[in-house]
Amino acid sequence: MKKIILLLICFLVCMVACQNKKENGIFPKVCKNYTKVKDGDTIGGDKYNNCIEVVPNSTITIESDLRFFSGTDFRIHEGVTIKVNSYGSNSIEINKGAQIHAIGSKENPIVFTSDKEPGKRSFGNWGGIIINGSARNNAGTPDYIVKVGEGDTGPWGGDNNSDSSGILKYVRIEFAGSMMNGAYGYDTLT
Repeated sequence: MKKIILLLICFLVCMVACQNKKENGIFPKVCKNYTKVKDGDTIGGDKYNNCIEVVPNSTITIESDLRFFSGTDFRIHEGVTIKVNSYGSNSIEINKGAQIHAIGSKENPIVFTSDKEPGKRSFGNWGGIIINGSARNNAGTPDYIVKVGEGDTGPWGGDNNSDSSGILKYVRIEFAGSMMNGAYGYDTLT
C-alpha cells in the first residue's frame, strides 16, 4: 500500500512539473505575454523584442525580414500558412537566445511558402528560416563560435550544448533559398 501511495505521489509531482513547463500541453512557456497574430494579418520588421503567437488555422503574410532576439519566441500553431514576401531575400531569423515553436500535426501541418500565386512560385522566392543557436558546431575548437551567420544574420555557435532554439514539428518549407547578389545566399533551413 505504501508503494502505491508513493508511486501516486511521484506521478502527481511529475504531472505538476510538466504542466509548469508547457502551456496547453503543447508549447513551452517562454514568455509572459504573446502578441496574437490572426488570419489575414501582415507582420514584419527588423526586430521583434516581444513574443508572437500565430493562432491555429490562419494564413498570414510576412512582408520583410522577421528577426527574433534573445528572450523572444515565435509560436506557431497547427494549420497555419505563412506567406513570405517574395521581393528580396526576406527571411525568418531566430537569433541566439530566441526560440521558434512551430508545432503542426500530420493532419494540419504548418506551411512556410512564397506569397506568389500557385503556379508562379519557384525556388528562391524568399530566404528561409535561419536559426542561430548557442551549441557547439562542427567547426572544431576554438573556432566553434562563428562570427557571422548565413546571410550576415549574426553570430551562432558556442559552448552551450543544452541550448534549445525551439521545435519544428510537421513543418513544410517551400520555395525558399534565395540568392544574394547573384551568389550563394540562404538555404531553406539553416
